[in-house]
Amino acid sequence: MTSKADRRANAAEMRLGYRLMGIAFQSTAEVAAGLGIGWLVDKLRGGGNTGMMIGGILGVVVAMGTLIRQGIKTMKELDEIEKRRRRGE
Repeated sequence: MTSKADRRANAAEMRLGYRLMGIAFQSTAEVAAGLGIGWLVDKLRGGGNTGMMIGGILGVVVAMGTLIRQGIKTMKELDEIEKRRRRGE
């Protein structure tokens, strides 16, 4: 039988898991947006793949920044959950 504190901690971990899935989706969307904008620039300029390559690289850079920023925030919250679990709250 689990205690009320364990159930609360498990619920908080589930919320963090859903947030991580959201971060993954956001990162994928950022890369896709960079590629899409690059593709559009290539179509407007009349050919070549330079725009897509630059857009893809910029999308990856933005996605990595998001991953790092959100990862640090999520790890702090996970550490706080662990501290509460150890104290029995």
